[in-house]
Amino acid sequence: MDIKDVNNNPYGMVTSQGDLITKSNKVARGKTDATSGEPYPQEDKVILSPKGKLYVEVYREAMHSIDIREEKVASIRAAIESGNYKINSKDIAQNMLGLESEIFG
Repeated sequence: MDIKDVNNNPYGMVTSQGDLITKSNKVARGKTDATSGEPYPQEDKVILSPKGKLYVEVYREAMHSIDIREEKVASIRAAIESGNYKINSKDIAQNMLGLESEIFG
């Protein structure tokens, strides 16, 4: 049995020189730069919805904010170290559900 031109590489094709050609670096056929005549590389685009842009903006603001209440952190740390810190799992679960409904509606 003679099998030819079988490409078992799931990530792309391998040229005779051993270079890997993937979907992301293939050249778009028929499209060339008017000034140089070189083919344009194929490009992917991502377009965020206004809601997605808002999430990105809120995330960036949260990452750059310096809103740490040092005295509260110190008191919680001391309670944990002394073994007196009590966790109320019901309150945590309710707050998590409340935050989820605020974020996702």
